[in-house]
Amino acid sequence: MPTVSEARNDIAAAVVTRLQNMNMEDLTIDDVTLDSSQARVTISGVPDKPGLAAKVFEDVAAAGIFVDMIVQSHPSAAGVATLTFTVPQDQLHKSVEAATRIAQALGCKQVTSSPNIAKLTVSGVGLRTHVGVAIRMFKALSDAGVNVEMINTSEVRVNVVVAGNSGQRGLTQLQTAFADVLR
Repeated sequence: MPTVSEARNDIAAAVVTRLQNMNMEDLTIDDVTLDSSQARVTISGVPDKPGLAAKVFEDVAAAGIFVDMIVQSHPSAAGVATLTFTVPQDQLHKSVEAATRIAQALGCKQVTSSPNIAKLTVSGVGLRTHVGVAIRMFKALSDAGVNVEMINTSEVRVNVVVAGNSGQRGLTQLQTAFADVLR
């Protein structure tokens, strides 16, 4: 039986080999996943001032709440933004309580939440360098009648939040849309 170190070396070698054998211009989707275990919390009317996001998430962390996705809107002409984040469903009540305390302390407008969201994720190599990834993803969801509520991206991942009852339909649609590049 290989040691942990040997197993890690084998995994690293496999990744290097895969990368060496692929054209870096190619789009390769490793996975399309659905996470139905999260909920959403939104604080509206957050003043656009340095340090407020830090204060919000310092207080959220102090309440022992795990945050997954964070999306902040561009500030309006009135100088306020909307701050939305996802949390595990079993932490929603505690999250709304914390967000309400924070909103009151900062003079925000309101706190809303949704206990039933779905996070769809497309993961792979080449997402950042391919202009067609976003349109392929959003067109597929649109064709299935799935409304996107939040978007979060990185170099290797595009996450969208949709209504919980649309999650499975969105997953099926995205798997079909990326079937030609799914490993």
